Amino acid sequence: MIDIELNHSFKAAVGSVNGLEEKKFEKELEEKSGLVKMMFKQRDQEGFDFLNLPDDEKLVRKIERFVKINQQWEAIVVLGIGGSALGTIAIQEAILGPYSQINAKRKLFVIDNIDPDYVEVVLSKISLKKLCSLLFRSQAAQWSPWRSIQW
Repeated sequence: MIDIELNHSFKAAVGSVNGLEEKKFEKELEEKSGLVKMMFKQRDQEGFDFLNLPDDEKLVRKIERFVKINQQWEAIVVLGIGGSALGTIAIQEAILGPYSQINAKRKLFVIDNIDPDYVEVVLSKISLKKLCSLLFRSQAAQWSPWRSIQW
C-alpha cells in the first residue's frame, strides 16, 4: 500500500500562489472516486493488470529470482519512450533517490530517443558483455515502426 501525504501541498503550507485549495481538492477527489472505483473493478482485464502490482506476490517472486540469477550485470539499458521511459525513471528515483546513479555499482540508462550521439555516449560507458537491455512497449500501442517496413 502506498500512502501519499498531501498536507504540505495545500495553501496553508505552501502559500496561496502555488498551494492547492483543500476544499476544492476534496470536491475533485469525491467527483473522481467513481472513476477510480470503476477502473479498479476492471483490474483483472487485459491492460489493467498494472493495478495488481503492489499486491502481486507471484510477480515479486519472479523479480527477486530474476535479480538473483542476473547478478553479473553492471548496467541495464531500458529502451522506451513516453511512459516506458518516464515510468522507469520515476520508479528508480522514488525508490533510490534522484542522484542514486552517481556512485551506483550498477547503472541504469534510459534511452528514450534514437539520437546517435546520445546512444554512443551511453554505449561508451558500459561493457556490452555485462549489459542487460530491456525494450518496453506500451500495451496500448497499436502502431509499430517495424510493421511499416516493407521487407
